[in-house]
Amino acid sequence: MRAVLPVLAAVFGLLFAARAGAAQCTGTPQALNPAPSPASVLLPTPVDGDFEAGYVTYSGVLTVTINPANNGRPYALCAHAGTPDMGVSDSGGYIKLIGDLQVKSTSATGYVALNQSEQPLVSNLKKTQTVTLDIQVRVTWDDEPGRYVSAIVLTAYQ
Repeated sequence: MRAVLPVLAAVFGLLFAARAGAAQCTGTPQALNPAPSPASVLLPTPVDGDFEAGYVTYSGVLTVTINPANNGRPYALCAHAGTPDMGVSDSGGYIKLIGDLQVKSTSATGYVALNQSEQPLVSNLKKTQTVTLDIQVRVTWDDEPGRYVSAIVLTAYQ
């Protein structure tokens, strides 16, 4: 099942989708039902404190419910970036790196910097479960203003 959630932001935007993938996360893709929520995510325009901290964070959480075909059999929630970068600055002279887009389960201690390979976010899940995810984008004083957009592709594998 594929779920596409459009996301718009003043400076950063993300698009969420669920689909089959590969790499470390393998097996039978499971339905993300209902689709990830909320239907849109807005990352704020970074302010001085964000640049000093090194990241801007989505103030809410993304909620994903996984309904495995076989409750009791372990499964994993995996993610990868849907694009090789986050786009070009307004001036056209700067490309925002995709690795600056980071996600983690709210129960995890560290963020996963995304790339185009599948990466596990949560593993050893054994029943229908709702997982909440935090999202952040690394920012530096060298980042140029722009409308940066990518996709986070979420897949549950059993």
